[in-house]
Amino acid sequence: MQFQLFGRETGESPEEGRGKQIVERLRAGDLPQMVDWFDPQLLAKVGVRSVLSATIGSYTDQRLIQAATDLATEDELKSRYDYSETGNPSEALKPDATGAVWVDYISDLGDGFEPTFTMAYMLAQDRLKVEGAADELPAGELLIMGGDQVYPDATKQEYQDRLRDPYDWAFSTDKPKRKLFAIPGNHDWYDGLASFSALFCSARDRISGGLGAQLGGWRCHQHRSYFAIKLPDNWWIWGPDIQLADNLDDSQRDYFDLMADQTKQGDKIILCLAEPSWLHRNYDNLHEISMLARKNDAKILAVLAGDWHHYSRYACDKLGIQFITCGGGGAFAHATHGLRKHISLNWATLTGASRRISDPTDPEDFNRMERSVVGPEGPDFTLNPDSEPEAPRTPEPPAVSGPLSAASYTANALQNAAAKMASVIPEPKPISDVDAGPGGPRRVKPVRKETISSHPYKMRAAAIYPARWKSRLLCLKNLVLPLRNQKFAVLVGIIYFLFAWVWTSSDPRHSPIMTKLAEDIAVQAQHSRTEYENIRKEIADLETRLQEQKATLPAGEPPTTEMVVLEEQLDAARTKEEPARQEWSDLDQRSKAIDGGRKVQLNDQIRELENMTNLSTGERLKYLVVFFQQYSPLEEVLNPTALLAACQQGPLFAFLLLGLWALLVNYVEASATLHGRIAKLTIGTIHFLAHLVALLVISWIASGVGTPLATVLKYHIADPWPDVIRVTWNFTVTLLLGGILGGLVMGLYWTLTSTLFNMHTGDAFGALGIKNYKHFLRIRLEPGRATIYPVALDKIPGPSDWRWRLYPGEKRPGHNPLIMPKKALEPRLIEPPIVIEDSNILR
Repeated sequence: MQFQLFGRETGESPEEGRGKQIVERLRAGDLPQMVDWFDPQLLAKVGVRSVLSATIGSYTDQRLIQAATDLATEDELKSRYDYSETGNPSEALKPDATGAVWVDYISDLGDGFEPTFTMAYMLAQDRLKVEGAADELPAGELLIMGGDQVYPDATKQEYQDRLRDPYDWAFSTDKPKRKLFAIPGNHDWYDGLASFSALFCSARDRISGGLGAQLGGWRCHQHRSYFAIKLPDNWWIWGPDIQLADNLDDSQRDYFDLMADQTKQGDKIILCLAEPSWLHRNYDNLHEISMLARKNDAKILAVLAGDWHHYSRYACDKLGIQFITCGGGGAFAHATHGLRKHISLNWATLTGASRRISDPTDPEDFNRMERSVVGPEGPDFTLNPDSEPEAPRTPEPPAVSGPLSAASYTANALQNAAAKMASVIPEPKPISDVDAGPGGPRRVKPVRKETISSHPYKMRAAAIYPARWKSRLLCLKNLVLPLRNQKFAVLVGIIYFLFAWVWTSSDPRHSPIMTKLAEDIAVQAQHSRTEYENIRKEIADLETRLQEQKATLPAGEPPTTEMVVLEEQLDAARTKEEPARQEWSDLDQRSKAIDGGRKVQLNDQIRELENMTNLSTGERLKYLVVFFQQYSPLEEVLNPTALLAACQQGPLFAFLLLGLWALLVNYVEASATLHGRIAKLTIGTIHFLAHLVALLVISWIASGVGTPLATVLKYHIADPWPDVIRVTWNFTVTLLLGGILGGLVMGLYWTLTSTLFNMHTGDAFGALGIKNYKHFLRIRLEPGRATIYPVALDKIPGPSDWRWRLYPGEKRPGHNPLIMPKKALEPRLIEPPIVIEDSNILR
């Protein structure tokens, strides 16, 4: 017999008790699910936060606040994250038996519980058996989180539910020994970086002793949202924070300039960016940070990024640097079929000149950026390594008072150098000479953010995961979009209802205005008919009386006075007969012919039907079907003439149609070229017409049935219930069918444009919320070489695939997880290990 004590059965360990609760919550759906990106409420919420972070956030830049409140001196900044053999021995990363140091990289994490926990579970294991790797891969002593640590937006609660809980439960310990650093992505910035700073930058608290928050078996150590970490064997990991505006703030630029001064020839750097600049050709932040990193002859061996939720690696033998996108830490999978097999990369390359010179073959904007980053005495970079200069390369004028190194700038030296250099390249307007904190004035001048074009390197896609063909097949799931995204379908249904409402009000055949006009004319026609019938009756009466008078008149006698009066009255009545008949006929024809008059006809037909008592139920239904078809024929609904008449009758309907067309045309993802604009117009118009046809068909079904139904019910139930039933019918049918048909149109649009034209891949896969195909990087660093293992898990266990109880004889894993998979996870390498040799890198 078992007893329960404090929520767990006796005989259970505390870990098993907590694990049981987690499994129960998981199976009940109480733990975070994959974010429904097309939930209308979420769309509105994220939209508002995006606007606020993009506007107000620029006025309250957390990075400036972090720098201002960080009281460390320059010497302290230099050694703060020195985990090499030359730094603090107690903080140095311990090499394995072969002398290598291991680092893990993961990005785009906190979405649904299952994928986030699964990835944390694999990261936490001391050694991970991976298919394709010769040996088990030891866990990294250092974990880098590459951005977008939580979805859909950054709040304290979302961080707790979607990130901290999964990592705490996957690696449960009171003594975290592994180190954790993170750079923010755009979703981390949606609250102005407040929640990110509170979690990852808590080490800056003066009473924390330099120890930040705990996340499972990892300890946060950073003080700002960016970092430069020194590792054994002259390795560095740099993580800049480009914010939402894709730029480095002044304090951050000064920080990396200071850290660049600590590098030397032979040092090797891995850059971690919040987004893969090489895929969307926004090179500003990439040029700036890469030139800073190499100003003292260090080499960049790899550039890592997340933001795009797939794995891809682009490489160029001539350049040697690996550009890897690895955004599979837990967020929904992104499409890969839109990735190109080859791309062109703009990369600032060292020329070998002794100091910076102005190259006429480089864009002026690049020369301006180069000068602001490395200074006049720094190394020379170019964007056109294979081109011949059009004119002699002009050295920069030397500084007035000796070499002007970045580490020894003073305010006067800056002004003198700027005056000397102004004759060579126009100086951008300075922002200010804001003090960067303890250590002196700004070390590096601000950079004007402009597009820079150059002679590119040709990069090939060495690996893509999941495969392009599989990505296209996954996109086909959008064909059943309404079944997968019910809330979005409801939103589409509401939009369809609003359009159908305005359409019905504007359609001359059905609009209340035209129906009222037809009814008024019908009343006039009825009055005219009554008047005509009265005249006919009067004529008949006069003729009868006159005949009676003539019958009683003796032969040869002249007409009596009464007979003369009757004949005059008869002539007058006959004179009025034809005009009265004509008036009645005209009004009757107008009532039947006018748009909206068919409702009057319908009323007459149904009134006649109700008066027929000898009809069976089947015959009545047959008559009703005929009436419905006559009331609103589908071919009339789809007739462009009727649509134009509705637009003329209702300007609001015309405005809504025009707005919908413009919105759908603008929504198309196409280039700004002439062909792109034509494609945008064509595809957007086809999409608009598909929705318009669906709208008209749904409106036809709703009105063509609802109005006759209400007319029939008026003979059986009292007002206003027939109209209430009609409105309820119209709303229900339009909402349901609008959600289904509109959702199917949207899903078909995403499927076709994504699979055929590589458009809207983000939206198409955002609607799917695929939790599989997760991955991270395990990196082995040794002298002169880095080996990157891209680890993937194709299928994430579902809610029923986790257990809390140990199997007989089983020991709990060393990372002490609270729940474990029922079947062992089967991670594999996406591609063979990527070996990067220092000697193969072009500076």
